[in-house]
Amino acid sequence: MRQKILFLDDSEARLNQAANYFGEEELYLARTAEIAINRLSMLAPWDLVMLDHDLGQKYTQDSEDPGSGMEVVRYIERTLPEIKKIIIHSWNAPAANSMRFRLVGAGYSVSYQPFQSLKET
Repeated sequence: MRQKILFLDDSEARLNQAANYFGEEELYLARTAEIAINRLSMLAPWDLVMLDHDLGQKYTQDSEDPGSGMEVVRYIERTLPEIKKIIIHSWNAPAANSMRFRLVGAGYSVSYQPFQSLKET
């Protein structure tokens, strides 16, 4: 059975790599937090959700920055959609760790793997 995966990233190259890597799976790509939230709300349950933090903006640790991956985390905390596993793949380690902390606190299975390490597996 194919896994249902949501992949959030604003990089066209990373979106293409995800499409190639997960080609056999039911993959949903999102370039913005708004698109990711829309898909999360309409297509649950999920086998895997992969989140970036910095979406089209400069590197930031501000967890209140609208439009970042943290906005998706706040949505997940509020609505608790059914998600088996979450991977934070942002290269922004401080923000990724904050995202992970909040999601673990909400009861999710979460790991932090910067995108480069995903490409190597």
